[in-house]
Amino acid sequence: QVRYLVCLDAMEDSTVQSLSVLDGHDAEADVRADVLKLANVPDEAVGKLLKVVQRLVSSMDAEQAHADVSAVAEAVGIKIGTVKSIVKSICFLFMECVRGSVGESRLTQDLVSIGLDDARSTALGKLYSKCSASMSTHMAGKAIKNTRLEQFDWRFGVTSGTSEVDQVGRTFLQLRTQLEHSDADKETLAVEVSLRQFFRMLQDLQEAKAAMELFS
Repeated sequence: QVRYLVCLDAMEDSTVQSLSVLDGHDAEADVRADVLKLANVPDEAVGKLLKVVQRLVSSMDAEQAHADVSAVAEAVGIKIGTVKSIVKSICFLFMECVRGSVGESRLTQDLVSIGLDDARSTALGKLYSKCSASMSTHMAGKAIKNTRLEQFDWRFGVTSGTSEVDQVGRTFLQLRTQLEHSDADKETLAVEVSLRQFFRMLQDLQEAKAAMELFS
């Protein structure tokens, strides 16, 4: 078993840019500091950490996540509290990106702008893109619990012009729901996903529906 002894001193620098996707959020500085700790983690260890993040955001199984964090901390040689903090911050960042309909390209560029190297920024961006559909499904399911759906709108679009060349011609779907909670408060949720992410989310919803019918 290979173990890595790494130093994860906080990389605080008053000149570093903030994460624009968390602009104005109270947790921005802490999340940025945790994400930047990845710069001092060996490549093999980063892969293990990202697998933990993927399992957590996909299953939302807190008990399994704790076991995964403990195993990674032991294998990598990092304090369990530090690993837990990094994983928690990445999950929080992903969730806020989903809420803000942030795309993979923007998140990757944002991570590079705060000082994270290209390889790790790209890896996080790709992981976010891979997990965003299941996260959207989970967040939507959590949001509609004990709520009544008042309105549902959708809009299909194609990106015809943008400063990001690789995004030109990209198809997307914008979903907007208006919910009324049990306390009579109303909330509007808006999410933008690619067609591939939408069909993946639709498949997740169909599987969830089938599971509910099986046990009903």
